[in-house]
Amino acid sequence: MIRSPSTALTPVRDRVVGYTICVMIALEALMLLASLIWL
Repeated sequence: MIRSPSTALTPVRDRVVGYTICVMIALEALMLLASLIWL
């Protein structure tokens, strides 16, 4: 990941990336659970 010279937006961007990863993992888990339930 390329670090931008402005350090003010770094924590916000890291938080957004963390939230995005958590949401993607949650969606993967929900789809896996849904596929297990439907099967």
